[in-house]
Amino acid sequence: MHISIIIISSVTVLAVIVFLSTYRLNTDWARKAWVKLIFVTIVCAGAAIIVTESRDINQFLLMKQWPMVEAKIISSRVEGKRAFHPEIIYEYAVKGEMFTGTTDMGVPGFGTKANRLNVASTNVVHNPVGKKITVHYDPRNPAYSQLRIVPTYTTFILLSVASMLFGTGLWGVFSAFIRKSRK
Repeated sequence: MHISIIIISSVTVLAVIVFLSTYRLNTDWARKAWVKLIFVTIVCAGAAIIVTESRDINQFLLMKQWPMVEAKIISSRVEGKRAFHPEIIYEYAVKGEMFTGTTDMGVPGFGTKANRLNVASTNVVHNPVGKKITVHYDPRNPAYSQLRIVPTYTTFILLSVASMLFGTGLWGVFSAFIRKSRK
């Protein structure tokens, strides 16, 4: 499971637990402490997700420096029953040793069923069996290769959510402490 999803879920559960445990305390102190704790937790969660997803983007940048080799597509078809995606299988050789790789071309799994089928079919048509392509392979483990080296949509969505969490949390923390210092 993706660590960022775990962080967001944990923050949500923590917020509900703290809220429920302080809700019956009808004191001003409990409410203020709860609000500050939630905003600090939101800042920490946003920062953790930003760091995690930034590492993923850095990994993609490192992968772009991997050596490239010519490959040949040996299978190209649409897979899935609801979440259609292309499955492109290719062969390539590194230092005389043959390897096989598979890609879904980074097609996102969201959108309407018809749209996913259309995108998957278009990718299959543009990548027919026998087509020569260029793939990047890991020099430390040539059996691992990538056709497209781009971060996933999930990475960008999580970075956006994390930035909003971080910004909202900072706003809440600063506004809570500014109100306190004005009194």
